[in-house]
Amino acid sequence: MGTTETTVTNSGNGLVSMRPKESFDEVAAEVKRIISEIIEVPLDELDCNAHFIDDLGVDSLLALEILSSLEKRFKIEVPEEDLMQFTTVNKVIEVARVKLGLSSDE
Repeated sequence: MGTTETTVTNSGNGLVSMRPKESFDEVAAEVKRIISEIIEVPLDELDCNAHFIDDLGVDSLLALEILSSLEKRFKIEVPEEDLMQFTTVNKVIEVARVKLGLSSDE
């Protein structure tokens, strides 16, 4: 029987929220869904290795929208400086996983 790990976060206003820790694969799937929706590319056609600017036409405004959506969805903070790492879908997944404290063996 598996166990469910819970992440506890303090929002800074005295309230503490608890949510199940998301798995490595769940994070990847959700990041792909968010990006697909924002850049209007069907999920089944989204190439995770495609370059954001050259192949997918992602500009700085779309990148900021992706960043904002990730922060809201996963309740994480990603500094705008990290946008430079947003070069492919896989790189965005990697940033989200790092911010969530996940590694590939989870």
